[in-house]
Amino acid sequence: MSPTPAWGAVILAAGEGRRMGGRPKGALRLDGVPILRRQVLALQACGVDRVVVVLGRHAAALAPLVADLGVQAVTLPPPTSDLITSQRAGLAQLPPRVDTAMLLLADQVLLNETDLREVQAAWAGRDPAVHSLYPVVAGQRGHPVLLSRSAVDAVCTQAEGQGVRHWQQHAGPMAVQAWPSGNPHFVTDVDTPDDVRRLAAALGGGRLGWPEDGGAMPAQSGSSLSGMG
Repeated sequence: MSPTPAWGAVILAAGEGRRMGGRPKGALRLDGVPILRRQVLALQACGVDRVVVVLGRHAAALAPLVADLGVQAVTLPPPTSDLITSQRAGLAQLPPRVDTAMLLLADQVLLNETDLREVQAAWAGRDPAVHSLYPVVAGQRGHPVLLSRSAVDAVCTQAEGQGVRHWQQHAGPMAVQAWPSGNPHFVTDVDTPDDVRRLAAALGGGRLGWPEDGGAMPAQSGSSLSGMG
């Protein structure tokens, strides 16, 4: 039996949210819990004990949402908070003891503990030659992206301006595997106010909204989130 991997995770939350009207997408709330906090709690419930959150322009709004959860926050000054820089800055903070990493997007609104355990199971069942795994839902590439320790190190030592996708494209067909999944949570994100309105309507019951739309964060938000979504 293979040893249990030591999991780490990087949440990419440094986007400026321009298409969202300048709002930080990680502050959007589902059932009263900010999406960023929801993701961290789900990761920790799955045994991920090292979580790095990469922040940018909206650091002052987002950092307090997870300040009590023991995460490591990395703040990038604009305009260096692009996706590739964020990837590399976050992955570089994972200590050597972390041998498997998840890379998540902060606007994956529905991602929960059950989804992450599904990803972990797919990783456990992969061929040992696979060093990166990502879900594909109905032909659409999704997140989280999973990386072995050697893949993390390879991404971080590439030339400046080269990120995870560049490494995947050059790692060889055996090293990177697309994992077919029927779970829409892996490809559900929000980029615009219209996206939020459509998803809120689909969820129903006023479950999704911004903090100013009403309702304080529940006192019991530190509990498991596996039933959400």
